[in-house]
Amino acid sequence: PRPSLRGEGCIPVDWQQEPSQRPASRLVTGDDGVHMFRSRPQLGAIALDIGSRAIRMLQLTACGTEISVAAIGEVDLPLDRRRAEERENLVIQSIQNLYRSKGFCGRRVILVVPNDVVQFKSFRLPAIPDSEIEEVARFEAEERFGFSEGQAEYRFLKAGEVRQGQEARHEIIAMGCPAAALKALVRIVDQCGLVCEAIDVAPCAMVRGFEPGEQQNPEQTRIYADLGQLSSRVSITRGGEVVFVKMIAVGGQQLEELVAKKLNLSFGEAAGLRQQVLRHYMSNKSDTTAGLDPQILESVSEAIRPALDQLGKEIGLCLRYFSVTFRGVRPDEIVCLGGQSHDPHVLQVIREAVGIGTAVGDPFTRINKENISDEILGTHPRPEWSTAVGLALRGLIRGREKQVA
Repeated sequence: PRPSLRGEGCIPVDWQQEPSQRPASRLVTGDDGVHMFRSRPQLGAIALDIGSRAIRMLQLTACGTEISVAAIGEVDLPLDRRRAEERENLVIQSIQNLYRSKGFCGRRVILVVPNDVVQFKSFRLPAIPDSEIEEVARFEAEERFGFSEGQAEYRFLKAGEVRQGQEARHEIIAMGCPAAALKALVRIVDQCGLVCEAIDVAPCAMVRGFEPGEQQNPEQTRIYADLGQLSSRVSITRGGEVVFVKMIAVGGQQLEELVAKKLNLSFGEAAGLRQQVLRHYMSNKSDTTAGLDPQILESVSEAIRPALDQLGKEIGLCLRYFSVTFRGVRPDEIVCLGGQSHDPHVLQVIREAVGIGTAVGDPFTRINKENISDEILGTHPRPEWSTAVGLALRGLIRGREKQVA
């Protein structure tokens, strides 16, 4: 059953609402005169990922088992820290421009909750019937998150059964978000002339883009490190299901602040330099120093090392918690996502700290990109699109939709 929306500050949007549009079929006649059914393309909702530094929009289409890009667009947001009203107006204008210029169709939009407003907490409940879990988990969440009564929305994932001493308990992942933040998201969409169909959270959307929807080995374990701008998130899946999520307060912004302090730069200058370094590696020139002074690259790497050491340590603790709690198979590598994963130095430090390999995830592996020019996506992985791809896949793939927040 879908959880009901409760409280004074709730918005009339069900986070678990599924798109109603389903693929249709049409009767065609082959060269041999045999009648057969051919699926018509199903156009998905528009994925809208409003980040702190960029806005990404993506729309996919499915025909049979093939999924293709129908429309895609991205716009960078200014580095300066504007007031909330100015930023909202800029976001609305950017979305409208992308919608008009990139060929998006329809009005249905799927959003993601900003990482800086959603919180994740894990706790355990006694072995009670599934029908009672939501009510008990909500009571526990209201006690643990500390939001004012009726001013927040909560959703839950049942990670699985674990042993605590001699007792079996339910491991619960709780997600809490101020209702005002959700209302602000919906207001932006309304002012763009679009319709909010669903609101998702980044870890669930991200995993959807990489985990196959079909049945798989229940012991298969994967770990994802989403290295974002404001923070990083570690998600662990077992058998395709999310069983662990943790936010880590290390992101691109903290790295930029360290660069500013080390090199005696303003925050804007340090952010620009850091972006230049990432673009340098994105241009497939990671084996050269063309365009950048080697001493600058070394100084930037040295400046961000303390934060990366802390990030690697936290990821290692996440793996240890998973191994003790679920007694799962240790994954062979960490799939790194987010814009910061373009930097091979970041991946190297994580690899050394955790003791397992790292790989840059490509969310477009399962998607046909023939209609998209290299100017937009290029020929290298684009891990910063992981959330947008997962949002766009919602409703186009089946089997794991119960993991959607």
